[in-house]
Amino acid sequence: MTFDTLAFCKRLEDGGVPPDQAEAHARAQADFLADYLLSEMATKSDLKELATELKLGQSAIKDELKLCATKDELKRFATKDDLKHGLELLSKTLTIRLGGMVFLGIGALAALLRF
Repeated sequence: MTFDTLAFCKRLEDGGVPPDQAEAHARAQADFLADYLLSEMATKSDLKELATELKLGQSAIKDELKLCATKDELKRFATKDDLKHGLELLSKTLTIRLGGMVFLGIGALAALLRF
């Protein structure tokens, strides 16, 4: 990107700025563009380098995905409904066992008190 200092000066002078001031503004603007904007802009080589990095990243992601479980393997894992059903069954089983232990405990206590 180039900056036309002469055209910039002419435009300022046409707007009523004295020639010395117009030249100073043009130099300051050119320095700003050269030091800041041009150093911050991406070049074609920067973009090519970024594209190469992205391709390498995509390749790495594809390799990682190959190591992950397939859809058929994922089907073997429990779903939320499976876990919910399992917890309900476990809850019922534990309730029955606790009730049985309480019943046996009361029965044993009653038997001890009779004898």
